[in-house]
Amino acid sequence: KILPKGTAVFESVSTERHKGVVVERETRSKDGLHAGGGAVRHTQGETQVNLHFGTADLREPRHLVFKGDAVEYAIATDKATGEMSARDVTSFPTEGIVESVKEAGNGMVRADEGIAQDKEKDKAVPFAATEVDKGDKGKLEKGGDVSFYYAVNPKTKEMCA
Repeated sequence: KILPKGTAVFESVSTERHKGVVVERETRSKDGLHAGGGAVRHTQGETQVNLHFGTADLREPRHLVFKGDAVEYAIATDKATGEMSARDVTSFPTEGIVESVKEAGNGMVRADEGIAQDKEKDKAVPFAATEVDKGDKGKLEKGGDVSFYYAVNPKTKEMCA
């Protein structure tokens, strides 16, 4: 007999959001679109544990999460084993500056100095005009402050904002 969908629950996921830092990251997957899983350092009282997560646990799979990044997450507990893991992992935007803007609205952005904890983040990355918030279109200027998420361009497989 097949049980109705959603009737067999193997883990409980808290609604409480926690803040932590990514301490482990697997390399990018073969398709280059998504990084693999990783671990978040979770502090509970005096105890620190690493909670593992997979690509499916990222709230926005297009956003890249790097070792050293601050994130928010929920905790899932396996009902059979009691093992905890991170779910619904959310990154925070990176603060940076606009390096260049073309007439079409595309351009390059770079993380502020000292923010780049990962060598991949220590370089300018392209952004497309279609990814700029509607209220900011046409307002971006070289040298201007900007907040952005690192992502992977699905066409080129290169890192972008």
